[in-house]
Amino acid sequence: MLGQVKGWERMRCTKGCRWLRWLGTMERMLPACYAPFSITSYYHRDADNTPLEVVVALLRLGTKYDFKGLRRDVILQILKYYPMSLCEFETAVDDHYALFGTTRRACNFPLFAEALATNTAVLLPSLFFACSDYEIPDIFEDAKCLTRDLISKLLVRRERIVLAKAQLVSTDLPECLREKPCNSSCRKEEFCLKNAFYSGSRASCTQSLLQMSGRWMVKKYLRGACESCESVVMKFVDSRRQKVWDDIPCYSLLPSWEELRRELGAMTWY
Repeated sequence: MLGQVKGWERMRCTKGCRWLRWLGTMERMLPACYAPFSITSYYHRDADNTPLEVVVALLRLGTKYDFKGLRRDVILQILKYYPMSLCEFETAVDDHYALFGTTRRACNFPLFAEALATNTAVLLPSLFFACSDYEIPDIFEDAKCLTRDLISKLLVRRERIVLAKAQLVSTDLPECLREKPCNSSCRKEEFCLKNAFYSGSRASCTQSLLQMSGRWMVKKYLRGACESCESVVMKFVDSRRQKVWDDIPCYSLLPSWEELRRELGAMTWY
């Protein structure tokens, strides 16, 4: 059957349901025909236009039959758009980016569901964040491929991120910022941050964590601070926001980012 396929372009034009039937038939033939070698002749890790159904199916096949090279390539392709670091996630493509034959937003939940089904831990925190970084009505609209139980667990764990964001944007500055440090460059007679405050910052709890940078928070909500003191608050907010990101694996009951990076590093030696 593999010999009948005349290249990736012909494969790519096939409807998703036919793709899955083809892969289902191929799956039964895998042990006999060395399918991973045949698949990699047509599947390219850097091809954004690989259909979503194919990415999902290949992750499933690579996991089920322990085809390490194929599984690694699919994981690395997904991580390109759902990276492990906050800085990289911020600069990754947005929700409307054309990805895997649809948009990145339309990929979030199917990829998350498959990562759960295949126990692909290195993908789960980034995909969990991507799926939970919306308002609840939007999650219900997009999460049709998840069971009720999974949606319920997602919402419970999402709430932990919401609470962490609420602490990040509390209406009062923390006491550690109120005390004037000896190296402060604030030139006002009375230290700015002693009386500075956030105005309307609670509304930002509905914003994506990606939007809540120190610069954005300070320029939009901080009142009564000079430029030098604003810079201090920006760095503080960014450090707290980074802490929220660092805790995402914990919110989703997974190993730390550091452990997951080690696991990913081991895969690249295959």
